[in-house]
Amino acid sequence: MNRWKTAFWILFTISIVTIGFLIYGILDQGVSLTYMKEGYSDTEIDLQSLVNILNKTNFSKDSILHTLNLEKSTGDTVSLNRYQLFFKSGQLDSIKQVW
Repeated sequence: MNRWKTAFWILFTISIVTIGFLIYGILDQGVSLTYMKEGYSDTEIDLQSLVNILNKTNFSKDSILHTLNLEKSTGDTVSLNRYQLFFKSGQLDSIKQVW
């Protein structure tokens, strides 16, 4: 058999396998990003619901920290990812969204 034909089929097989792995990698990354986006959206909705609940209730700073399992804070501000909770005299005063 001709050496050129053998080289062609070996390289052809290698290129098909390589293209297959590349396609798999792109599809896997797309699926992973979609799941990550959905999880992020769910977390944002949950965080917004929590902020709405906190706005409608009159919890003390200590009860909020205990319920959310956060560390004790010495100042009048507590950070929750993209939200800051401001307290006056141990009671929730306002909530500000931080980008």
